[in-house]
Amino acid sequence: MDYYKKDLVTYISGTCNVSQKVAEKMISETFSYMGNVLKTPDNKITIPGFGTFKSVMKKERMGRNPHTGEKMLIPARRSINFKVSAKLKDNNSEDDEE
Repeated sequence: MDYYKKDLVTYISGTCNVSQKVAEKMISETFSYMGNVLKTPDNKITIPGFGTFKSVMKKERMGRNPHTGEKMLIPARRSINFKVSAKLKDNNSEDDEE
């Protein structure tokens, strides 16, 4: 099943007894803050029990055009990595065993 932001808004609204408008604002501001923090390489956000988001710079490298096979230089770029916490990983693996 796919979940979307609206599902998170509905859940937060119900569990925190706030309007959907307030819940949506809280979620949007949280993601905005996280995005701003992760704009800088080597910054990271750790959410205990969930995981760590880390901004990294990827070096330029040689690659190939998949259509022509021609070699091309792939420029350096900023990327965001996510490492799941051990607790969340363990919770998900227990569900798979059932």
